[in-house]
This record gives sequence, C-alpha cells and structure tokens, in this order.
Amino acid sequence: MYWSSHVAVGSVLGLKSRSVSKAFLSGLVSHIAMDLIPHYDFDLLPLQVADFVIGLQIVKFMISSSSSRKNRIFFGALGAGLPDIEGALVLLGLLPENMAIFHRFFPHPSTKLERSLIAEGLLILLCIQRGLQRKKKLPSNPSSFS
Repeated sequence: MYWSSHVAVGSVLGLKSRSVSKAFLSGLVSHIAMDLIPHYDFDLLPLQVADFVIGLQIVKFMISSSSSRKNRIFFGALGAGLPDIEGALVLLGLLPENMAIFHRFFPHPSTKLERSLIAEGLLILLCIQRGLQRKKKLPSNPSSFS
C-alpha cells in the first residue's frame, strides 16, 4: 500500500484511540493488515517522495481536525507509516536490507496499478471525510473543552 494510505488510516485510528500507545499499536497493526490486501507498490523514488508529501499533508489535515487528540492522531499515523519509513531508508541506502524487519515476515500480494489507485484513493477520501466530520463537531469556542 502507499504510505499516504497507511498514514490516513493510522490517523483515523489515532482519532478513535483512547491513548497514544493504543493509537501507535493500532496504526502498526493496520499496516500489516493493509499490506495483506493486494496492492501496487511504487519502485520509483520520485513517486515515493510524492506519496510521502501527500501523506504528510493528510496527517497535517487530520491533526488540524482535532484540538484534543493531536498526539493520538500523530502516533496512530506514525505507527501505520513506520514500516514504510524503514523501507525508504533501505531504498536510500541508509539502512542495510538485512536490518529491515517490518516487511520480511508478511506477504505483499500485488495487483494492477489502476486497481490500487482507485481502492487506495477511495480509502484516503473516506479518511479525509472522517476528519471533516470531526471538524464540524468541534465547538467554535476552544475554551468550552473540558
């Protein structure tokens, strides 16, 4: 799956989590579950960089949608995105491949690019929609939070 898809789901899981540690763990487990779904992985560094930037913007948006759960959203996204950060470090030559642990133990079924783009695009839109719902529910006066 694309990094942006992982962090979008991790952000929503963080939003729903009751603690930072549960948010991180939920994000990490979601990464494994999502990678078991057939998907297309980019091999080109420029596309991976673009995906990373898009993912950062999604996390930034999700964090801005909540005044009281910023840390949980961040750590949910971090847990979900961490395995792919490790992969990027290997790709950049900053981490030896034999030191990478996250993607070694789980299969990565593949599918066509078009199917992956549609499925993951819809997934990201659902996550953004969840962030928009949360933004609408926030009171206009931040001092009314208890």
